[in-house]
Amino acid sequence: MAAMYAVYHGPEGLKTIAQRVHGLAGVFALGLKKLSTEVQDLPFFDTVKIKTANAQAIADVARKSEINLRVVDGNIVSVTFYCECYCFHVLGLLSLVLFRSLLPLMKQQPWRMLITFSKFFLMASM
Repeated sequence: MAAMYAVYHGPEGLKTIAQRVHGLAGVFALGLKKLSTEVQDLPFFDTVKIKTANAQAIADVARKSEINLRVVDGNIVSVTFYCECYCFHVLGLLSLVLFRSLLPLMKQQPWRMLITFSKFFLMASM
């Protein structure tokens, strides 16, 4: 199957796909860092590992949004991008992380959540 995929896309097609997938993973990792989320600083190609207090809770929230994340251990969840991923997937995942981090703030000061969310989308559009 992999051989046929390579034959179908050719060398330049595979290179283009690889650069796009790596770019999406890189944008996602950068976005997480800008949201003050700890990302494992390992060299990566298509998979970003996120350090969190409760990996299973994040995976459960993501699953409800039909997003499949891999729980590595109790404190690490990983996100893998592939050829069928697009920019809106990255924004959706970043929104999930943002909303998760804002839940306590929404209960205490809902107006601050709106300001933070507005700043996030302003940053994402630059």
